[in-house]
Amino acid sequence: NRSLEGYLFPDTYRVWKEQLPEALVRKQLQTFQREVTALPLTEKSAPLKSLDEVIRLASIVEKEVPSDGDRRIVAGVFLTRLREGMPLQSDATVQYVTQSGRARSTAADLRNRSDFNTYRVKGLPPAPIGNPSLSAIRAVLDPDIRGYRYFLTDEAGKVYYAKTLQEHAQNRVKAGF
Repeated sequence: NRSLEGYLFPDTYRVWKEQLPEALVRKQLQTFQREVTALPLTEKSAPLKSLDEVIRLASIVEKEVPSDGDRRIVAGVFLTRLREGMPLQSDATVQYVTQSGRARSTAADLRNRSDFNTYRVKGLPPAPIGNPSLSAIRAVLDPDIRGYRYFLTDEAGKVYYAKTLQEHAQNRVKAGF
């Protein structure tokens, strides 16, 4: 009862103009089926229990950081937060709702009452916020768990990780926030 967002595999496709959009959507779904559905859930991706939950988290990881290494660490951060009952607090989910185009959420953005606002609602959003790459999906299935609970990205794209709220506050200063 929702859109195909999250399941339209991002890739380059060749489709004839007169076949659009059906043939493109069909190819994207077939590629998703071929590339993703055979990937196993593992103990590392707990507490996620289904492919749908993996895709929802991978769509957030995809929007948060661009590099494969950082994706695995950020997936570990989010999985740690889920295990501990902490909200994900992802600016990517807030931006999905507000469509503001800002990398950082404002105080007004954070008050948004949407179920996609992971600052207000614990757990995963009700649906994916985009179509994750295979890299983001694999990061969620094989996260790099280092005990981090916080991360942020500076204007240059450097990612800072922290285990405690105090370390996170120090990283905010280092990153210029």
